[in-house]
Amino acid sequence: MAITDTDTLTGALGYAISDAIIEFNKSNVFWNLIEKKNVNKGAIYARFPVYTKMLSSAVTANAAGAEGADTSNSAIASAPVDIEVLRYSIRTDVTDLAIDGNADNAFENSGMIIGNAIAAKFDDVIYNDMSASAVSSVSSSGALTMDYWFEAIQTLKNEGIQGPYSAVLNSRQIWGDKGLSSEIIQASSTAIGTLGNGGADLANNGFLTNLAGVNVYWTPEISATQPGIMFGKNAQGVAYKDMAGNGSFIIGELDRNAAGALTEIVSNGYFSTDQLNASASVLILSDLT
Repeated sequence: MAITDTDTLTGALGYAISDAIIEFNKSNVFWNLIEKKNVNKGAIYARFPVYTKMLSSAVTANAAGAEGADTSNSAIASAPVDIEVLRYSIRTDVTDLAIDGNADNAFENSGMIIGNAIAAKFDDVIYNDMSASAVSSVSSSGALTMDYWFEAIQTLKNEGIQGPYSAVLNSRQIWGDKGLSSEIIQASSTAIGTLGNGGADLANNGFLTNLAGVNVYWTPEISATQPGIMFGKNAQGVAYKDMAGNGSFIIGELDRNAAGALTEIVSNGYFSTDQLNASASVLILSDLT
């Protein structure tokens, strides 16, 4: 069993140091982009009622002079998507000597690090489930151009998916030599881009917030070999438990092991996810080499 002790926490052991350097994962990218339900005490499932869209073909057209004719009956249908809350967990055991022998706050830092790992796992789980269940895709054998970007938007609009739309991409699809940066920034300019605010964001700030009405995000949980995804908010549902009462699905706990002269730090994340609308997401594949 791996233990966080003086052999692993050597960065500040026995020295006067500056502020600790902690590498956190970029995390919780998907949290505000999809449907969520907090499962209250007494339940472990969240139910998302998904209604079948009523098409215009169900509307009766009454002929002239037939105002009093009966209108045919159309049934409203819905299907439940039930999501059971699961537990994701990570643990590190920190010895007393490792804590006392370090000039930084090794105890608190250890808790933040494993909590951040749980938050990053949330993005990993959401992306993997959403991408596996997507039924539509746009694919470019070359660069990710605006043609394919608008094709993805068109696919969602053709399905009647309501906005706002969001796209979560891998880093190469934004900053790579065949990503959006090459598409929307003029090669001869370091100040402006070819697409107004989108190009200016990338050229001046190094990031892109919105492109053609789609909110743009990236996460390291999508590797450079995986496709990005564009979706509506009703594409995916999340059931979670706020067991700490602070609006989060993550809770940290401590357990003292006196015999081992250490403290067990455990971070638990209580959530799960499932597809709500197969037509509400579009995979974006492009050449990443």
